[in-house]
Amino acid sequence: TPGLTGVALVLLSVAIGYTARAVRRKTHFEWFMYVHNAAMPLWLVLLFIHGSAGWIGVGFPLVVLVCTLPVALYLMDRIGRLVRYYLFTGRSVRIIDVVIRPGAGRQAPGSLINLKLSKPLYLWYFREGMYGFLCMPEYSKFQYHPFTICSGKDDDTVDFIINACGDWTGALAEKCLAAHNGEGTLPLMALDGPYLAPTTTALNQEILVAVGAGVGITPFLSLMSTIIAVMGDEKKRKKLPLKEAHFYWMTRSADELLFGRRHFTRIVSDPNLRDKVFLHLHVTQGAPDRDIGAFLFREALRRQSRVDKAAYREAVVAMPHLAKVGRGMQLPCCWAHGSQEDVLWVDSLIEAPHFLGAQVAAAHEDHWASGLPAQLSQQQSLHSSSGSGGASIRRGLFAPSRSGLSQGQTMPSRESSSHFSVPPSVAPEGTAGFSNFLPVVFGRPNFAKEIRAIGEAHSDQDVHIYVCGNAGLVDSLKETCISCNRQAKASQEAELGNDKIAAQEFIFHYERFG
Repeated sequence: TPGLTGVALVLLSVAIGYTARAVRRKTHFEWFMYVHNAAMPLWLVLLFIHGSAGWIGVGFPLVVLVCTLPVALYLMDRIGRLVRYYLFTGRSVRIIDVVIRPGAGRQAPGSLINLKLSKPLYLWYFREGMYGFLCMPEYSKFQYHPFTICSGKDDDTVDFIINACGDWTGALAEKCLAAHNGEGTLPLMALDGPYLAPTTTALNQEILVAVGAGVGITPFLSLMSTIIAVMGDEKKRKKLPLKEAHFYWMTRSADELLFGRRHFTRIVSDPNLRDKVFLHLHVTQGAPDRDIGAFLFREALRRQSRVDKAAYREAVVAMPHLAKVGRGMQLPCCWAHGSQEDVLWVDSLIEAPHFLGAQVAAAHEDHWASGLPAQLSQQQSLHSSSGSGGASIRRGLFAPSRSGLSQGQTMPSRESSSHFSVPPSVAPEGTAGFSNFLPVVFGRPNFAKEIRAIGEAHSDQDVHIYVCGNAGLVDSLKETCISCNRQAKASQEAELGNDKIAAQEFIFHYERFG
């Protein structure tokens, strides 16, 4: 018996290792999931039988001593999942709203989904940056997939941004698009969690740099939402150690930035937030080959940016404080940090301020919708869209298809539009004190310059860098932090001549799924 169980344990280990490889998980996730779910109890049973021979003189299997506590914790987690499934699914946990950015040809693959679920009534304790598991019972009752929660601690819903890049996410996108087209209903969703992630420690830091690439921004949207809520409460604000937060959002498609529009508006309109939270919005996709409209747009952008940079340099001479990090929400921070990327001013990322009259806001919207930006948008690669169902043009800021329906209802069509706009110097009257424009940078951030500049502006505090992105981004920022630490130590030794005093540190944190 010990020989057979030993061989079985080896074979089970091989099966676990084979199905756990990254390539196998991406192409055959079901095999990975089913093998691991079956291996958990089977491994324990085989190990118990294998240890019953008492080869080392112990009268009972050592697995009982080693595995009792871990197995108890595992069972508690799985029982909690079952309880949440049968208590909440289709009842207190339902899809409240869904925003869809369709993929190429308005198909499911490549779609981006902003899913809003109602909160469970209990068994739910959430902090910013945590993640949860989603299950779509119509697809499989046993498949739970992890996604970072992008809503804040005090928000009324549990929000996710999901990229349709696999079978399960593709099926979710298909069902949401079908409901939008009136061909079905929104699917039932089961919610499990939440679970801790590295980002949950971010609010304990004084100087924070958060970097998200694509859907990697989700934990930082949650963090952003929580900061907004805390800063709105005077008592909580006094307890918050945060002095300055920089949020870098890198995306290949500019329309993804619309998922942060609500947060951007709150930050821009609140002086307390403007002094602490700084946005760095970067579109990293280059102009496509053989696209004359995209070429002309990027060439016009380069020429206009040269003019804007010259005006910025003149302003810095007259007002030197502008050159300091964190001066002015609407200032392109990359220029203040010494980088020279091209910048486009965009008004579609800011909602109409609530204190403007409806007529003024409508006139402002109509003016830009029919003016020069709208005309250019028909010719250039970054342009707006309007039509039934809020069809999305993938190469520009778009009007997302939106549903405010409860579970089981179909989604009607809706018309809307979004667009890039010209600089704020021509903003309509009546908007003084509230700028409707945010700078969007074309190109990748120069982290070596920008993180070093943030550190120099706060030389008496450590800088904490949080990253959620692909391996290349993680490795690049890790090297940047190592380089900044070396320079900070060398600078401290040169100035003070004492290597025993702690130098400023750039502390690196990262997370990623896959």
